[in-house]
Amino acid sequence: MIKRFLLLSLPLALMLTACSGDANQKEVIPQKKSMIVKEQECDVHFDLPAQLKGKQDIDIIPQITARLEHLLVSEGQTVKKGQKMFVLEQTEYIAALQDAEAKVASAKANVGSQQIEVNAEKVLLDKGIISQHKYDLTCNDLLSAQAQLNEAEAAVVRAKNNLSYTVICAPSDGVVGDINYRQGALVGPSISKPITIISDISTIYAYCSVNERIYAHMLKLVGSRDSIIAKMPKCKLKMTDDDYYPLDGKVETVSGIIDRATGAVNMRAAFPNPKGILSSGGSATLVLTGKEKGLVVPRTATYEIQNKVYVYKLTKQDTSYVALSTMIEVNRISEKDYFVFGGLKDGDTIAIEGVRKMANNMKVLPVITTLKDSLIAPVDSIK
Repeated sequence: MIKRFLLLSLPLALMLTACSGDANQKEVIPQKKSMIVKEQECDVHFDLPAQLKGKQDIDIIPQITARLEHLLVSEGQTVKKGQKMFVLEQTEYIAALQDAEAKVASAKANVGSQQIEVNAEKVLLDKGIISQHKYDLTCNDLLSAQAQLNEAEAAVVRAKNNLSYTVICAPSDGVVGDINYRQGALVGPSISKPITIISDISTIYAYCSVNERIYAHMLKLVGSRDSIIAKMPKCKLKMTDDDYYPLDGKVETVSGIIDRATGAVNMRAAFPNPKGILSSGGSATLVLTGKEKGLVVPRTATYEIQNKVYVYKLTKQDTSYVALSTMIEVNRISEKDYFVFGGLKDGDTIAIEGVRKMANNMKVLPVITTLKDSLIAPVDSIK
């Protein structure tokens, strides 16, 4: 009986010992690198997707219908205003000019003959041999012959113009785009695509859209639409390979009208392009910079859910600190930092390390640091 009691008591004693050990074990709270957000003057960036266009893009469309006989330029070639680019088949238009000139010669001869008739009948009229009516009819024939001559001379002008249209010259300095037709192709005013496009890329325009929120913020900073243009600092252009274009640009136009469909305002910046590095039709990112006072948080301190940005704000509850998931509103994004205009206030503490592994209401031990410095203050410095 005693032996049996001892066997039953042993597991119970072990369980009580284990429970007593768990109760005495201290809770382990993970440390998280954190920072106190402070209002500061900082460089802010507006990164705006932009479409690049030349100063002017001119479609080259023939004014007459003929076959393309000679291509005197190649794609990507730089041309000067007045330079010959394409020659259309001329045989038909040379013949048309010769025919028009022959009709002018015939009309001139007819006018001469009618003038002789008028002069002769004037003598007869003065002698009373013919009536005034007969003389007037002859004068009308002279006027008709003169009208036919004028019409023939106009036809010569048209024929000369048509013949000149067989040689297509560059309407301005620029770069030749894609050539859509080859030798022997029938081209004319009604072709679906231009033969090519001449792009004047001495200046490149970067067109972009600014969302309503950013536009309103710009107006708040500078006061008016005109001030945006006057006070906006020179801007940069980031290429698709993430390198910056070496020359600065300047914002030239801001539409000031919010597109109902997109909720954005159109903006245009001009960049000099003396070496032809920029190409019309390309894409880039227009980077506007300026100084503004506000809150800045590192992007590593944030996470996104359904395109909304969140941080973990650390608040003191009793003797511990709790991480609360907090949505923040950001207006401008630099390469490393967010500029915050909503969701946080000066003096708030946020976690800046391992936020993707954290959870809402999680207990943490914050260790304060800054954006630039390493560990500088213990948890007791949190206010």
